Amino acid sequence: MNWNWLITRHTLFSLGWDEWASIFAILTTIVIVVTWLSKKIKKDFLGETNTQLKILNYNMEVKNQHDAKVDKRLNEGHEKFMRHDFTLKDHEKRIKRLEGDEYDNKHH
Repeated sequence: MNWNWLITRHTLFSLGWDEWASIFAILTTIVIVVTWLSKKIKKDFLGETNTQLKILNYNMEVKNQHDAKVDKRLNEGHEKFMRHDFTLKDHEKRIKRLEGDEYDNKHH
């Protein structure tokens, strides 16, 4: 198979090196312009949206921290409530037992 058409001393795919340099320069310019435009669009058109999203993100972080503190206090409060409920039931049993003893002492 003859590969002379593919690469020669002065060509690549039948294009001269000066033509490849022109293609490379054009493609590089296109990439630079597209990159610059995308940054400009992001800054000019989406800047306010990005700012608002950053503020929203910060507010959500603060809310999540607050919610975590509330959950912790709720769990601690639930534990206290359970202990108080147990103590109250114990006191009710003692009072009923004392009232029962008092009732028995009056009627005997």
